[in-house]
Amino acid sequence: MAHSVRDLISSHGLRCTAQREQVYAALLASKVHPTAEELHDLLNQPDAVGATGGISLATVYNTLDVLTRHGLARRIAPARSGASAAFRYDADTRNHAHVVLPDGGIRDLPDDLSERVIASLDPELLEEVRRRTGGEITRIGVEFDCRAPTDRADRSPQ
Repeated sequence: MAHSVRDLISSHGLRCTAQREQVYAALLASKVHPTAEELHDLLNQPDAVGATGGISLATVYNTLDVLTRHGLARRIAPARSGASAAFRYDADTRNHAHVVLPDGGIRDLPDDLSERVIASLDPELLEEVRRRTGGEITRIGVEFDCRAPTDRADRSPQ
């Protein structure tokens, strides 16, 4: 059963403000794991769905922080260092794998491959991670850092 953005936000104990609804709807619709700045630019385009115009960058950052803390989004650490490195955000909070592209962009590994990667993790190894860290594993994320293809057309995940 599909849930509305408002229902999803409310089901996590949050008040559903117009800004939260806008930011979360845009994040849910995105397949490119945007940075806060990219999401801000998208939300302030005149043709953005539900855009009211004028949503501030601070509001986008604050909303992403709240969504992350309440389990509606995940924050992905920058794959590259440097001035352009920024956290990226993903509304898919399931255990899954990512591909880090040469430009620092992040995409989901296709579901069938992601499921195989996660399923291949040895339960004994996961138990050892839990035991040695003293914490409970609440989520698994795997990233594959890929170089640009040298002798083929770009084959980044769709």
